[in-house]
Amino acid sequence: MTSPTGQARSLRWLRWPLLVLGLALLTRAPVFVYPYFLKDEPTYSTLAIAMLEGRPLYVEAVDHKPPAISATYALIHALFGTYRLHPVHAVSILVVALTALLITAAARRWGLEQRASRLAGLLYLLFSVVGPGKDMLTANAELFMLLPTAGAVLLYLLARPRAAPGPKTPGAALLLVAAGALGGLAFLYKYQGGAVLGTLCCLELARSWRHPGRLLGVLLAIGVGVALVIGGVVLWYWHLDELAALAFWAWTYPLHYSGLLTTGEILRNALVMTPQWAGPCLALLVTAAWGVWRLGCSRPVTGPGPAPAAPPPRAVLLLGLLWLLWGLVGVAAGGRFFLHYYLQALPGLAVLAAPVWCEVLSGQHGRRWRQVLVVGAIGPVLAFGVANVADHRIRPHVAAAVEAHRTIGEWVAAHSTPAEKVFVWGNSPEIHHFSGRGLGTRFPFTNYHSGKIWGTIADEEGAPDAVLIPCPEAWPMLLADLDRRRPALIVDAAAAGLERWRGHAATRYPELATRLARDYRQVATVAGAPIYRRRETISSPPAP
Repeated sequence: MTSPTGQARSLRWLRWPLLVLGLALLTRAPVFVYPYFLKDEPTYSTLAIAMLEGRPLYVEAVDHKPPAISATYALIHALFGTYRLHPVHAVSILVVALTALLITAAARRWGLEQRASRLAGLLYLLFSVVGPGKDMLTANAELFMLLPTAGAVLLYLLARPRAAPGPKTPGAALLLVAAGALGGLAFLYKYQGGAVLGTLCCLELARSWRHPGRLLGVLLAIGVGVALVIGGVVLWYWHLDELAALAFWAWTYPLHYSGLLTTGEILRNALVMTPQWAGPCLALLVTAAWGVWRLGCSRPVTGPGPAPAAPPPRAVLLLGLLWLLWGLVGVAAGGRFFLHYYLQALPGLAVLAAPVWCEVLSGQHGRRWRQVLVVGAIGPVLAFGVANVADHRIRPHVAAAVEAHRTIGEWVAAHSTPAEKVFVWGNSPEIHHFSGRGLGTRFPFTNYHSGKIWGTIADEEGAPDAVLIPCPEAWPMLLADLDRRRPALIVDAAAAGLERWRGHAATRYPELATRLARDYRQVATVAGAPIYRRRETISSPPAP
């Protein structure tokens, strides 16, 4: 029987995780105000539901992202029901809280005292919501990716404590394998997630460069973990006899996609997007820079107030800088610099800034600095919290698009059976979400066919044909699906101009127009989108 003292200790131990979870829920609560902030969520959801129906990703449900994010959505839908995104949002909040706890544990393990290590976790949590909801609140790959990223760093630090010369025990070797496996999992969420492996390898190189045998052993153990995870995916598609589909959609096309931008476009994206992220995060960036100087000098910055505590070891500087630099590699990879990419920089920044925050909040640099720092953190969190709650008032065009997708989806649901499938021409997987009807082809969006590719000028409204970047391999797949799967309904969301697709109606594309004329009949126009029903199903339409 547990004694009252033991119970009290257990409750004290729980205070910190519960505080982190509560703060994560509070700061990310706006995610429950709207069905979704970004269309990525309905996209992953639609792919996940197809996977639950037995349609393998890249084979009968196509995306060019790594598989882990769609697989995660599939797991959540399997547990909590399909065509429901709020359970996904709830899980994403739990993931953020767990990531903050892992960052705390890693910082503590590597030399920060308890208060500073906890501040590192809190800084990550707070600044992860500083930005538009479509970037910072969306349950996107970057958000999930940071959980195995932080886990990989913690396991490496557990296996390679600062005072130990090398991994001499089987337990340490297993921890390194597990760290590599988590790094491989981060890679499977987003290829940029593999940057954490660079952090681990550089940490070990800095420690063991004079001992090649030890260095090789550690890197080999990490590599085994990576190979186990990625090799498992390859073996699964080999079992399905679909290695070609995996290779094309998960590797060949993403490499092509990442190379579409010119150097000028990449620089423009960096110069436009970086200030949008850095401005609201200025308090974190300034204190991280201060922390680098402080840790590098191995002495605290002097100031009024009580004598400062001894500075953390320079090992913290090494960890923070490497984690930050490799995170920035992930941000820059591909050249698009979307705001949610900058989440990858937060763990390293939080570790570097935490000692300074600890000193300032404890009064070592005067009350004015403490006030400035608190306002610099809480101000952006509150400002974006209010803005994200009012998102559809601030961005009425987004509210109008959501309502159009909802209206079309509800019509489709009322005029079809759950077993009937729908093909949506355009970039509107939201229609699948609101209708509760699955993919009629393998494509939840048709950007590959039109050439309207995200993050390029080809995605802009009215982009000329000369800048469009179609994927020739995608057209035969789509036409084969239309002939084989025979979706009951086709919704031409592009004809309604949704998601900047005006001018790309289905009838513009001859082979698609031929199939519409031969096999389908237009039965309605909803929110500007023509809806077609397959001819052989018209004689016995489903009951509304």
